[in-house]
Amino acid sequence: MVASPSVVDGGGFHCDDAFFEAIDPDDRASAIGTGGPVNLFVGRPDLRELAEAEALRPRLRRWVPTLVDATLPGGQPVLVPADWEKIGTPE
Repeated sequence: MVASPSVVDGGGFHCDDAFFEAIDPDDRASAIGTGGPVNLFVGRPDLRELAEAEALRPRLRRWVPTLVDATLPGGQPVLVPADWEKIGTPE
């Protein structure tokens, strides 16, 4: 997972050719940038903690798009997309 600690400008994330050629996830992550002086966080959250619907609902931070919070190794919080059908409908 690649995340920015701040808002990424209008140019957004960009992927070098290596992103599409690499097989190793770490090599793919290193090929992602913003075109600016933003230090990106790279890590692999424990997806098991996001696998169960009961675990997703309390982590919900946004419905559209559906985002839940997760923590990268080292403690960096990030938002990740989630399947809203697993969570249920807004109350």
